[in-house]
Amino acid sequence: MMTRLGQLVRQMREAAGLSLTQLATMTDLPTLKLQELEQGGGEPPSFDICRKLGQAFSAKTGYQFVLHDLWLACSVDKYFLSRPQLDEQNS
Repeated sequence: MMTRLGQLVRQMREAAGLSLTQLATMTDLPTLKLQELEQGGGEPPSFDICRKLGQAFSAKTGYQFVLHDLWLACSVDKYFLSRPQLDEQNS
């Protein structure tokens, strides 16, 4: 399932002209973790992971507010992932 964060990471990585391997090197994150993140798998990332991604994308593209956009997408994903649990609790 593609998440907002996954879509944004893939878009930013492609805009920066980076492969997953290059992004992994820049962020010191495992390539498999980045691939999982883009595909919407696993747990939502920590702020530190978003910060590393934001720094890498900003350095390559010159875009500003990348960290803000990444963290906002992550927060939205966390909210929607928690919705089924909230709905079950209210039943």
